[in-house]
Amino acid sequence: MYSILSQIPISEELLNCLKWLSCNAQSGVDYVYNSLVNALSAAAEAWVPRTKPGFYKAWWNETLTELKQASVEAHDLRKVCGRLKQDDVFMQMKRAKLAYKQAIKTNRVDKESYFYNELNDLLLNKDVPGFWRSWNAKMGGVEISHQ
Repeated sequence: MYSILSQIPISEELLNCLKWLSCNAQSGVDYVYNSLVNALSAAAEAWVPRTKPGFYKAWWNETLTELKQASVEAHDLRKVCGRLKQDDVFMQMKRAKLAYKQAIKTNRVDKESYFYNELNDLLLNKDVPGFWRSWNAKMGGVEISHQ
């Protein structure tokens, strides 16, 4: 990263202009800005890992976000109330956590079932190209070498 950023030239004229505010530095600042954006883009391309299809949680939805927030809030409330093990706040936290975890499991299973049912339907309808499009979209288009 340093090697990329250190290659951005900043002219002495621009530095003096900015230091003494004695000229219009817009074009110099624009040049440095564009060089910085290009350097950061190059660094991101080189160092930020790319994800494979299916990496993100395709089964996540707004309901899960709300349940997660409710679970976090119940946990925070329990911390504020002293972390007792058998009071109403504790039971509220446990219910919120259980609802959240059950919803995650249900959504994950439903999404996988939908995918496998879709593949099954495509095969039953003898839609081989559709089957492979769906398969590759889900599995990342892994090619199998024929030896």
